[in-house]
Amino acid sequence: MIKTTICILAFFVLASPVAALDGNQGKIALVMKALTNSFFLKMKSGAEEYAGKHHIHLEVFGVERETEIDRQISMVEDLISRDYRAIVIAPADSKKLIPVCKKAMEKGITVINIDNPFHKETLKANQITIPFVGSDNRTGASMVAEYIRRKLNGKGRAIIIEGIRGIENAELRKNGFVET
Repeated sequence: MIKTTICILAFFVLASPVAALDGNQGKIALVMKALTNSFFLKMKSGAEEYAGKHHIHLEVFGVERETEIDRQISMVEDLISRDYRAIVIAPADSKKLIPVCKKAMEKGITVINIDNPFHKETLKANQITIPFVGSDNRTGASMVAEYIRRKLNGKGRAIIIEGIRGIENAELRKNGFVET
């Protein structure tokens, strides 16, 4: 997933005319959550490896815990002020990061959403569209539920252990599992 995202961004950055590549204007920022989580460390490693092989100017930023929403907003504010060309973001919150991403877009910065999709209704209310690259969490959870249903063969019960409530991918997973 992250290699596809970096490839998409490389196209946007390299296909767009840039007057000068001084400072951060030619750089892509990858803003992630929970750099203490092995999943996000693997994403970081894959992105850096891909960027290195393809001579893409990539810098990785992230918060320590997935619940540090205000910290992640501050990071994006800082990237806007430093005039990055593009921001790839795995938002810590599906709604609260939308206004700062809108601000980035208004400054001409390309924004791509990965991993945790932005809340569709909040995007619509802000009158913006941000492309999403990631898995379909609802469908994936539905597939897991169907597998468990077959394994239980009509006997037994299942329990859902939720992630962080209110986070779009967690809600999609829960809903996909429960619906199936």
